[in-house]
Amino acid sequence: MFQTSKEYKESMKRPIRNESYMKIQLGLINQEAQQSAELENTDYTTFSDPKSLFRQHTVKRYATYEQDMFKADGSMYFLPENADEYWLDGYTCNELFSSEMHIKFDFGCGKSDIKGLTIKFGECYPTKFSVVTDDGLSIEFKNSKQIF
Repeated sequence: MFQTSKEYKESMKRPIRNESYMKIQLGLINQEAQQSAELENTDYTTFSDPKSLFRQHTVKRYATYEQDMFKADGSMYFLPENADEYWLDGYTCNELFSSEMHIKFDFGCGKSDIKGLTIKFGECYPTKFSVVTDDGLSIEFKNSKQIF
């Protein structure tokens, strides 16, 4: 038997119950597009792992000597001296101070109808970005969250 509140018990005994609300999310994924997706960029650091971009994956962040990019709470790691010990995570470009960064994904399944797009940027998210289709259509977006 489950513990329930007095109010819940009373509402269940009523001949006409109050309305209930719930939130349901339904995600339909194009498996072929997701499995064939590849990153065309090759200008990433040796501790990047572009394949992890297409999986549900939590990135272990490396600390850097930039403002607000070094937390002493145990949530960030220092890059090891030995490259064999790197955690291969996400995508970090070699051109850290370039004015514009481009990332191109190729979906090897040919033309596909993608009805929605979710991008998990993480803590370092862009405030503006664009999505360009195969047809050359460019759509600009403004962003203020880690997940778009």
